[in-house]
Amino acid sequence: MVAARRSDVAELNARARARIDGAGKLGAERLELAGGEFAVGDVVVIKRNERRLGVQNGNRGRVVALDPQQGAMHV
Repeated sequence: MVAARRSDVAELNARARARIDGAGKLGAERLELAGGEFAVGDVVVIKRNERRLGVQNGNRGRVVALDPQQGAMHV
């Protein structure tokens, strides 16, 4: 989302995610990480380069699996 203030972006993202979740497009299981709550079906934006994994800042991916025991998600 694009807005003038980060707080506006956060609110817009929360509202959009609530609608996506309400439409049944997110998995029921949730994983709370430092960046927020995630579910299968969420779209994430990579915030730092990780050459070992072949991702760069700004890449997007969709969460395809959660591993609550490891505290990890698979994109």
